[in-house]
Amino acid sequence: MNEISNLPKIDEFLNDSRLITSSSGVPPRRVITIIREHVDNMRMAILHGKPSGTRGELFDSIMDDIVSSLSEYTSERLTTVINATGIIVHTNLGRAALSKKSAARALELASEYNNLEFSLKTGFRRNRLVYIEQLLCDLTGAEAALIVNNNAAAVLLAATSLCAGKEIILSRGEIVEIGDSFRIADIITLSGCRIKEVGTTNRTHLSDYERAIPPDTAAIAKIHTSNYKVMGFTAEVPACDLQKLSYEHGIFVLEDMGSGVMVDLRSYMLPYERTVADAIADGVGIVTISGDKMLGGPQAGIILGREKYLSPMKKSQLLRCLRIDKLSLAALEATLHEYTKKTPDLPVLKLIGQQPDILKTRAELLQTMLSFIDGFTFSVEPHTAQIGGGALPEKTLPSFGVLCKSLRLSDNKLELMLKSANTPIVATLQPGGVMLDVIAIPDDRFADIVSAFGHLL
Repeated sequence: MNEISNLPKIDEFLNDSRLITSSSGVPPRRVITIIREHVDNMRMAILHGKPSGTRGELFDSIMDDIVSSLSEYTSERLTTVINATGIIVHTNLGRAALSKKSAARALELASEYNNLEFSLKTGFRRNRLVYIEQLLCDLTGAEAALIVNNNAAAVLLAATSLCAGKEIILSRGEIVEIGDSFRIADIITLSGCRIKEVGTTNRTHLSDYERAIPPDTAAIAKIHTSNYKVMGFTAEVPACDLQKLSYEHGIFVLEDMGSGVMVDLRSYMLPYERTVADAIADGVGIVTISGDKMLGGPQAGIILGREKYLSPMKKSQLLRCLRIDKLSLAALEATLHEYTKKTPDLPVLKLIGQQPDILKTRAELLQTMLSFIDGFTFSVEPHTAQIGGGALPEKTLPSFGVLCKSLRLSDNKLELMLKSANTPIVATLQPGGVMLDVIAIPDDRFADIVSAFGHLL
């Protein structure tokens, strides 16, 4: 019983400098809950016969547990990380990095009042998308444009506004599942449409679509498969051919292009990838793309196409639920302005345009900086990088990285500890060590990597 009486009071922990430092940013209610939890745990341990030590030893033991729990609580907060995976548009790491201009534009409008829904010409309310719609139309050749909060929302809004109660024809080879178990077919079904599957997983022909068009068909969907490519004995129908078929039957094509390539990737020594302007030129009725993948902007769903199809969407009550916020709108506007230039100044395009010899030189620089740290071996090795984000899923990029090996830690432990650095480093496990691919690591982050390894000693 005397040992129980040695348990410190809640206020003693609250007044300790260690707790004050470690609880920064944690709600007071959560801090007290954590303290009580660990005090109760120690009380139960004592009652079950665990030696408790002096009052001071008890206090220090409980405090260590409290600080650990507080650290675990804050570990899931949003923070910047160093992307050493070799995947440029990494879905789990925030997708495309914004340009400095786009980020600054969002910050500028966030910290001041702005004319989001106010016309400086008339003095009355205006649509928040009036300028960016014209900008998108001028860049792509579309008749009309609309912005929502992501590409899934874009597909949902289009299907709800134009196809509810009717059928959408979709190839079995394009009934895809994207990250976190979201399925495009389920999103379409939420709109009140019925999906009519045609073809097979690997081969779908124009005749399959022709036979499937009954009187209640509203549209043909063409879905970019994004994160995989079926190889070998395959066949699919180009969107331009589907557009001709749909025109003959008085319906339209909804093409979900996913990543949303706005420039000809052949200028970056990559294979041709259908651009948004290509789809519009083919006469596709509705095109939807993501804003935060190959476009290089913030999360957004962009809808482009014929005015007669977008007009019902603009009047839909659902649009209010899906509309884009002012910060994303400002960043997207700044990103799109880059596409008015001959060479857009966007991180995602710069990264995919890096040549292997430059990447090797950068990896050698990082290896040299790391070589002064004892307890590790560092070697420059070739590595296979990826664009990510659903663009050219079968295409890899030749890259280089630094393969790191600890003399005392396992590779798994090293990889885990790097994610716990002040600036977390997300790397990949490879045969022989932990790989830091440099393709998506800015040069000014090399010093942070060196610091992280230095603290592992």
